[in-house]
Amino acid sequence: NVEQAAQAVGIGVTTLRRWMRHPQFKREYLQARRQGLAQATARLQQSSGPAASTLLKLKADPAMPPNIRLRAADYVLKHGLKSLEDDDLEARLALLESGEVGRHEAIGPADTRRAESPPADRARRRKGKAVVSMLTKQ
Repeated sequence: NVEQAAQAVGIGVTTLRRWMRHPQFKREYLQARRQGLAQATARLQQSSGPAASTLLKLKADPAMPPNIRLRAADYVLKHGLKSLEDDDLEARLALLESGEVGRHEAIGPADTRRAESPPADRARRRKGKAVVSMLTKQ
C-alpha cells in the first residue's frame, strides 16, 4: 500500500501521492510492475510443459474416473482455444500497427491469414496439424 511504500523509501505519503500523479512516475511504476509480472510469467511458462503432460495423461488414462478425464479434456480444449485466440489477436494487432489495413477496414482471422507470406502460412498449417495430432492422440 501507499503508506508502506512511502515508509520503505523514507518519504511522506503526501510526497508519494504527488509523485504518483506525474506521467513519468506512472510510466516507470508501470514498467516495474510489468517486469515483475514478466518474471513471474516466465517461471510459470517453465513449468507449463510438465503441467500439459499431466493434463494429457489424466485425459488419456482409462483408469481415471470419467469426470476427471472430462475436466482434463475440457481444460486442454479451453486453453488451446484461448491460445489460438491470443495468436489471432496478436496477428491482428501487428497488422493494424503495421498500417497495412486502413482505419475502416474490418479485419479478422481470415484477413490476417491472407496477409501472411506463403512460408508463414505453411508454418501456421503445420502448427495447426500438430495441435490436432496432439489433441487426438490418447
